[in-house]
Amino acid sequence: MMIVFVRSLLMFILLTECTGNKVIVQSNGSTAVLNKDFSFKCSLSHGNVKQVTWQKQKDKGLENVATYSVKFGPKVLEPYHQRVNFSLIGLNESSITIHNVQTEDEGCYMCLFNTYPEGSITGKSCFTVFGISEMNIEKFSTKSENIIVVSCSVTGKPSPMIAWQTSENITEHEMEIKEDDKGIVTIISNVTVDLSTFQAKEISCYAYLQNPTRPEERQEVEKTIIVRIRDVPSHVGTIVGVCGILLIIVTVIAVIVMPAVFVGNTRILSSSSVVFETFSE
Repeated sequence: MMIVFVRSLLMFILLTECTGNKVIVQSNGSTAVLNKDFSFKCSLSHGNVKQVTWQKQKDKGLENVATYSVKFGPKVLEPYHQRVNFSLIGLNESSITIHNVQTEDEGCYMCLFNTYPEGSITGKSCFTVFGISEMNIEKFSTKSENIIVVSCSVTGKPSPMIAWQTSENITEHEMEIKEDDKGIVTIISNVTVDLSTFQAKEISCYAYLQNPTRPEERQEVEKTIIVRIRDVPSHVGTIVGVCGILLIIVTVIAVIVMPAVFVGNTRILSSSSVVFETFSE
């Protein structure tokens, strides 16, 4: 890997010296924050540029990301077209922005100026991704009614840090750490909570990650889960229960008695009807 990089650098220096032209590469730095935007900019001091091509270094070679020419205009190719766009369009100056950076965006990018008659002049910029990509917190019951286990898992690059936020006593177990071949780390932390002594309603898991190249830049994520529902005072429960029973009794009485009263009133009115007759002298 180092040999390939040195060879590419030597070729770039030789080409620059022979043509007298120089590519100036600018970017947001050597690290990109996960889910944020990251931009590259390449400038060529002079030259008759016909086309600008942006490429990404892959394991099997270079892959075209975007191109620009006067004839065909700006084009962003698949699969980059959904999150990459030209932020500056020009032949001697060109800039692209990667939106919502993901871990798979990490790597080296080339800006290729196709000039006439000098040929191709290339600039290069690389970055790594850092940030927390996923965080989950959940609780599990145990054989004991008062004992639960709360689990917090955090995935990020590089390895994130986990801390539990609570003033109550908890039993924290050894963390489980998993890392894939891309350097993405998942940390799982479990704690045991005894609800018979744990008075708080909830517990929080706090995760943070520091930028390895810019320590002042830090990403923080926090998630909270309810571990218990506060008990209702016994006297309140009794009052609510009695009121409920009384309401049911009143409803039943109303359903049974009201129709009977209505029928009785009807009969009384019928038996006491008065007939008026008119007599003529």
